[in-house]
Amino acid sequence: MTTLSPAQLAGAARSAGFSGPALVTAVAVALAESGGRTDAVNTNRNGSRDLGLWQINDRAHPWITGQSWQDPKVNAAAAYRVYREASGSFRPWVAFTSGSSSRFTLQAAQGAQAPADPPSGGGGILSGLPVDLPGLPGVGDAVDAAKSAGNAVRLVASAGAWISNPHNWLRVAYVIVGGAMVVAGLQLTVSGRVQKIAAPITGVAKTVATKGKAPA
Repeated sequence: MTTLSPAQLAGAARSAGFSGPALVTAVAVALAESGGRTDAVNTNRNGSRDLGLWQINDRAHPWITGQSWQDPKVNAAAAYRVYREASGSFRPWVAFTSGSSSRFTLQAAQGAQAPADPPSGGGGILSGLPVDLPGLPGVGDAVDAAKSAGNAVRLVASAGAWISNPHNWLRVAYVIVGGAMVVAGLQLTVSGRVQKIAAPITGVAKTVATKGKAPA
C-alpha cells in the first residue's frame, strides 16, 4: 500500500488537468475518500466497488476496471474524466456533497502550492504515464510532448522541401539582385544631390577667390 501526501496528490491531479480552486478541491476529495491510499477499495451494498485515490465507482464508470487504477496519475485522470462528465462539478463524490472533504481544504491548499510528482504503480501499460483516459477531452503531458516532437519533424521536413525547390532559390536571387539595384540607385541619387548642392558653393568660392586677387 502506498499513501500519498497532499503534495503528491496535487501533482497527480494537476497532471490530469485540474487547476486553480478545482485542484485544491480534487486533493481534498481524495484525502476524504481514500486517505491518500493508492490501493483503497470500498465495496458498496449494491456490490459495486469504489477504486483508488478518488474512489471511482466501477458500476457507474465500468471503464475504470480496464485501467491501472492503482496508479496515481491514471486514477487522477479517471477522476478528471468523471469531473468533466459532470460538467466541471464534484457532485459525483459523496465526500464533496456531504461536506466531509472541506475538513481537508487546508492540507489540500498547502499541497497544491507545491505539487510533487507521485510514484507510479499498478503495473499496467499506463502506469506512471501522465496520460488521459479514453474519451477525456484534454491530453496529458506525454501526448503534448509527442505533438511537439511531431511539429518539429514537420517543420524540418517543410524546410527541406523549400530548400530543394529550385524556384525558391530563383526567388532568393531575384530578391538579392533587386536589393543590390535599390542600394545602387540610392547611392547614385544621393551622389547626384550632393553634386548639385556642391556646384553653387564651388562657384561662389571661385568668385570670391578671383575678386580677392591683386591686379597683375
